[in-house]
Amino acid sequence: MAEITWFGHAAFKIEIANKIVLIDPWLDGNPVSPVKASEITNADIVYVTHDHDDHLGDAFSLCKRTNATFVATVELSDYAEENDIKNVAGLNIGGSVEIEGVKLSVVQAFHTSPKGCANRSCHRRRRQNGLSRWRHWNLWRHATYWRTLQT
Repeated sequence: MAEITWFGHAAFKIEIANKIVLIDPWLDGNPVSPVKASEITNADIVYVTHDHDDHLGDAFSLCKRTNATFVATVELSDYAEENDIKNVAGLNIGGSVEIEGVKLSVVQAFHTSPKGCANRSCHRRRRQNGLSRWRHWNLWRHATYWRTLQT
């Protein structure tokens, strides 16, 4: 059995298989979040779908404080390592990783994410051409399947 808590916008806490998974943990500054990042004392996995501030949010401070594994796209995972995050798993679209009995998969969806471009002009060009990309996540535990789309 899993317990899912919504913290507003795209931020969730999922308790599954005796693990705590935080998804897009934008807590501080989120006007509807019932908790602040400093109130989260335990996390095993922090999954970030893309690098917009309202998704990346407090992920780095939470990983540093709880020693959670940071999971995101390869580009964002590289950025996490540049910011001294120790436990990192980078995925490409179609990739999966299993961490402590919890499997995370990345499937294609569409939205913007500047860390996926070499520079800001690339990001601007994508917007001008109507191109964008983002991810949504699948979380697997045994035969149970959850899926969410990002907003």
